[in-house]
Amino acid sequence: MRISAVSSNHPVYNQSTVKSLKQEPTLIENKLSFISFKAGNKNQALFYGVEVRPYFAKGGVSTILNDMRNLKIGSDSSSIDKNSLEYWNQTDKVFVSPIYNGKETYNYRTGTIEGINLATIPKDLPDDNPFAKYAGKPFMTNNKNFKNYNSVVDFFKNEDKKVMNLDKQIFILEDVTGEKRTMDFGASENTEIKLYRVLKQFGKGDGAKLEKTRDFLVFTDVAATWKEPYEGGGYASGSHLLTQTWKGDGDARSAKAMVELLPRICEVASEDGHKFDPATIILNDSQGAYATEYMAEKAVQGEEFWKGKKPEFITHNAGAGYIQRTSPMNMFMNIADRELLAAVENDPDFINAMKQGEGGLNRYFASKMPDVMADEQGSYSPFRNALLYAKQGYMPSVNTVSPGYHKALTTDPNLAPGSHDLLKELAEKGKFVGIMNAFEDPNMSPFIQSGPGGYFNAKNDVVYTFPQDKIIPERLRGMQVHRYATMDPNKVNETSVDLGHIREIKRQNKLNLISRLDKDVLETLGKLKEVPGHERDYAQVIAGLADRNVDVLGYIDSKYIEEASKPDSTVKVITAWGRVDAQKALDSVLRTFEKYVTEGAGKNDSSLLVMGGELTEGNPEADSIRKIIARMNANPLLRGRFAYLNGFAPNKPLAGAADFSIFPSRFAPCELTDLEARKMLCSSIVTNCQGLADKNFDEAFDGEAERVTGYKTAHAYDMPIEVLDKELNEVDKAQMHKDVERFLGKIKNEQLIKHGKTISNEEAMKIVKNSDSLHYEYEYSVLRPYRDSVIERELEAKLTKALGTDYTNKTFQEKLMSNLINSKTDWEHNEGLNGGKSSGASYRELFNRDAKEITEGDTLLHKIKEKCQNIIEKNKENTPGTNENKPPVKTSSSDKSFWTRVKEFCQTKKGKWTIGIVAAVAAICAGLAIYKNSQKSKPEQTPEIAEENHIDEKV
Repeated sequence: MRISAVSSNHPVYNQSTVKSLKQEPTLIENKLSFISFKAGNKNQALFYGVEVRPYFAKGGVSTILNDMRNLKIGSDSSSIDKNSLEYWNQTDKVFVSPIYNGKETYNYRTGTIEGINLATIPKDLPDDNPFAKYAGKPFMTNNKNFKNYNSVVDFFKNEDKKVMNLDKQIFILEDVTGEKRTMDFGASENTEIKLYRVLKQFGKGDGAKLEKTRDFLVFTDVAATWKEPYEGGGYASGSHLLTQTWKGDGDARSAKAMVELLPRICEVASEDGHKFDPATIILNDSQGAYATEYMAEKAVQGEEFWKGKKPEFITHNAGAGYIQRTSPMNMFMNIADRELLAAVENDPDFINAMKQGEGGLNRYFASKMPDVMADEQGSYSPFRNALLYAKQGYMPSVNTVSPGYHKALTTDPNLAPGSHDLLKELAEKGKFVGIMNAFEDPNMSPFIQSGPGGYFNAKNDVVYTFPQDKIIPERLRGMQVHRYATMDPNKVNETSVDLGHIREIKRQNKLNLISRLDKDVLETLGKLKEVPGHERDYAQVIAGLADRNVDVLGYIDSKYIEEASKPDSTVKVITAWGRVDAQKALDSVLRTFEKYVTEGAGKNDSSLLVMGGELTEGNPEADSIRKIIARMNANPLLRGRFAYLNGFAPNKPLAGAADFSIFPSRFAPCELTDLEARKMLCSSIVTNCQGLADKNFDEAFDGEAERVTGYKTAHAYDMPIEVLDKELNEVDKAQMHKDVERFLGKIKNEQLIKHGKTISNEEAMKIVKNSDSLHYEYEYSVLRPYRDSVIERELEAKLTKALGTDYTNKTFQEKLMSNLINSKTDWEHNEGLNGGKSSGASYRELFNRDAKEITEGDTLLHKIKEKCQNIIEKNKENTPGTNENKPPVKTSSSDKSFWTRVKEFCQTKKGKWTIGIVAAVAAICAGLAIYKNSQKSKPEQTPEIAEENHIDEKV
């Protein structure tokens, strides 16, 4: 078996035995001169996030950052058309993300990773392969099948050429690192970091060429091994997942690399003659929050480049499962420098802590952390650290993604447990603000053919025709799946609403959608997976994208498809889509429709439900949804009236066919799905919470009748128990109080056993509020069925009204559609959604704020060193060479190198248990010691780490 060599540019673990490959030349020759930077330019900004479209898109952050390409930074900047080169090359903005999907090279003799490199376009591709002309050039891909192939060659040769698309799934990169760069992080020293610029193809055919963009990807040796963002722990790296531990968190590692490379990014971005020297570095969510600390450490060193630079932090979600709660040990490793680590490795108390196991290590490192770094619950997170920098002024402000969420965070202690008081304090000083996310995606429009190829963007009307094969039922042979219809802008515009035209286009698109979900169609497509040349037909028809792993649960009965084919059809389609977790409440959509059909007005209508979202294995929310679907499939009233697209959540196709969409989020910092639906003239039914309440208007609410865009419930999910007492029937109310009493009784009993103390219910509830796990259990387990029942009852009532009297009220429908058409959601004109001031204007106010000059005493590193001063001084006294009058100290167990002692300890029985490894001593020797973090969080909000069997050259 051949072992791939590692390029000399990527000696991540400095394995001297690995043969180097000759470095490939970069695509565009670097001819740079030194540029002197002074005070930052307030009309420029750099945006950093762990997912940036189109390269990585896992959650809403990527969508928001993509819309920020249109944000005006200064009065002299302008919004540019998304499809133009200028959109990608505006001189006032740069976008940076970590790079994933690296290529790992293994030493099978030792079982260790010897290097991580970026894959390059293979040199032996067929001449007709569209990527052959870029042979040897580094690339990255967002193709989900990439790491399933044994080699890069296999990937390019076997993936369908129709699926592979330059600048949509494959991105050519230019290495712009310049001279070799390394950084220390955690217990690893001199690890190489690299910088790549994305090259985007513009034009088509022979005239197509690659152009430089202002998008950069940062390479680090940890994130590069991940398939996608958040794989290293995601929204909650302090959860049950295994972490890098001694190496620090992968997201923090990437954030530090971005800061280390920031001067180089500015230098490269200034190549075109437009000096790029941003005053503001915008950091998104907790994955980027540590960059605030790393910027502060640079600023106190006095380098001229950092003068005038200030961080700005956006929290997209401040809930307990999203702020990356971590252990004190992880946080220490993320911040510590060599001096601190040397002091720790020679501290006898550290050795004793290791012998005590996981708890001992956490207690040891907690004792080295200043109290100010722990939140009110005693937990640690980069979110908290960012707030501290806002409090002392180096970061002028923190903002969140809607005025409604800002208000909720500062008034409801349960939404951001542990940091509510600090957020409230910052808000009172004007340092914590809420700014609505703008939505500017021009593709979300009912007037243009842009979207998944099987639904939109087809060259011809016919997209797919069932083959004349014996396994195809006779009624399907030759059946065609058509692309979606678009609306006529002359009939539907800001001054004209042709309701008949809108409904006719919707009818055609309903028929297009539900025809794919016919029972015979689904069964036939399943059979075609085994027919050579037709393996991808299922994905192509259902998703319109042949590379999607999608299957449909449920189906649409053919009688509804037949009825929808009639011009006077009464078939109505309800849709929902989104991430499958507790927040999005897709289970509530299913139960609402179930009740509507079996107990309500749905018994007598022809309403259908089509949903989309990925049901991953091991996700409790996915398991719950599967059970509900199984129950619905067993009910003859529901069977054939719903379909769930597992693995595919197509916003535009679903909104384009739907009469109404339901988004019942249990909490909603902003949400964008409702705006996606709105742009397709699909009205939404939402829960009355935070960002959803800000953007959706219901005539049942005071002052919203003329602005009506849809429907929202009277209550939000987080209603307190006092409200539930009023809303529940007597039977449910009595059962809820029994459940609460049982839950508190468990806590009271534990206190009695552990401390011999009898506590009251009030005291038990205080314990709940100060514990992430107990608080989550109370909010999303004990009270959840009762809160859900109230919300689902209100959703059903709104659905009944929407599909009943309101649907037949022409005057109301024309007003509703007119409001949807005229709704402004862009940066410069969305003041109606942002408290009277556009989001663009609100951001420019932040860009113009000055930061307080940072001092060394303000940095978290300095605060930790103050706390560790005694062990630092002791280490200096005992280190040979630090005092000429002292003889060298003899080597003892406490003087051995950090890694040596870790390896020795891990080989003991107790050590293996502590670190969480049974038979991975070789991996530990390579520096990959891991342990199971004690801070528990919500598993349904945290992506699982994928376990893979690597082979040589595996991508």
